[in-house]
Amino acid sequence: MIIIPLLLIPFNSILPMYAVGHIDNYNCPEHLPAMIEAGWSLAELRQVDEIVWAETRCQSVVSDTYDYGLMQVNRKTWRSTIEDAGATMQDLLDPVTGLRWGKYVSKQAEVYGWCKWQPWYMSGNWC
Repeated sequence: MIIIPLLLIPFNSILPMYAVGHIDNYNCPEHLPAMIEAGWSLAELRQVDEIVWAETRCQSVVSDTYDYGLMQVNRKTWRSTIEDAGATMQDLLDPVTGLRWGKYVSKQAEVYGWCKWQPWYMSGNWC
């Protein structure tokens, strides 16, 4: 079983603006609260924002290649893992859920000894 942690603290109470930087410096500022709730650290926010922008232009979508959500988690690679955890690929269209699974994919890349941004190599040179 895979457990993905939840952060149930309201965004504004844990993340003052000075910690994030100026909101205009992000491509997808509307998703910053979801990134934090999904477990991404302050140090990772800019990179996640860049990947979300490159992958989806801030839209939680299903691509022509069956990649889901803001971070475009690939159905062929991750479907069985996601379903074993009691979720569906459609669930990844929810920004927090999709970003949480993106965090899981990132951690799995590190388990394999890769750069944690390696799964998104098609959209940029992130490592």
